[in-house]
Amino acid sequence: MTQETLSILTEAQNSAQPLRGLDLSGQTLAKVRLAGLVFDHCSFVGVTFSDSQLVGCVFLNCDLSKANFVGASFHQVRFETPLIKVDFTRASLTSCFWANGDFKEVIFNRASIFDCDFGQKPQFVKASLSSTVLANCRFGQTLFQGCALDLLVIRETVFSSLSLFNSMAIQIQACNLRLPGFSAQGSDLTLANFSSSDLTGANLTGARLEGAFFKEALLVGANLSGAKAAKAIFKGADLRKADLSKFVAPMADFSLANLTAANLTGVDLSGAKFHRAQGLDLTSVANAQGVSFTDEDLARAEDFRPSLVD
Repeated sequence: MTQETLSILTEAQNSAQPLRGLDLSGQTLAKVRLAGLVFDHCSFVGVTFSDSQLVGCVFLNCDLSKANFVGASFHQVRFETPLIKVDFTRASLTSCFWANGDFKEVIFNRASIFDCDFGQKPQFVKASLSSTVLANCRFGQTLFQGCALDLLVIRETVFSSLSLFNSMAIQIQACNLRLPGFSAQGSDLTLANFSSSDLTGANLTGARLEGAFFKEALLVGANLSGAKAAKAIFKGADLRKADLSKFVAPMADFSLANLTAANLTGVDLSGAKFHRAQGLDLTSVANAQGVSFTDEDLARAEDFRPSLVD
């Protein structure tokens, strides 16, 4: 950082006046602390903010293309500008707000994002949130298109709707969430965990769900047609009226699941488990070889409760 830049930033912080039209493109502002600054129509193209602290700052219609915020810390920062190829790797973001929902090729890998608001219609295109933690955040109608979401952890976060389109979400952790309008058409959710989440009416058409966990999830009326779910766990899941046509789920576990009125046309359930499952009708199943059920003797044994003797 040049001495001139330092003087400009210091004066702005002391005077609480907004900075307008400032061009800091290509400069290095690593390990600095910026508090309460308002940047209006400023250029930060390729600026390095690595390991810096930004508190209560505002970016209004700024150009942050290719800015480097690796390891930076953000608190109550407001972004009212689209983000293109910005790098937030290992950044910590708390109580931040994004008014403009464009995130193009933005990197949040291994970032910690807490109590942030991503606005009404955030759109992530070719973004990367691998090994990122999202906790207590708020999203409007959200789209992830062509994104890398492997090992993403989502906790106590609210979405108006969530759509993953052609995204990689291997081992994503999204338990105990309510996900209205959830869609993951054509996405890879291998080993994902949606246990105890509300996925009512979800669209998982053609998704990869191998080894995924949907234990006690609500999948009422969900569309899983053509999805591949070998060895997936649907134990205790509610799959009433779900469309499972051409669903490929060999060795999957549907123990205690409710499949009442589910469409099982052309399903491959070879080797699947249906221990105490409800509403199962295999008349239209394409492959039910090796399917295991609870026989009457085992059911009676499990229900047996010995009487107490005084």
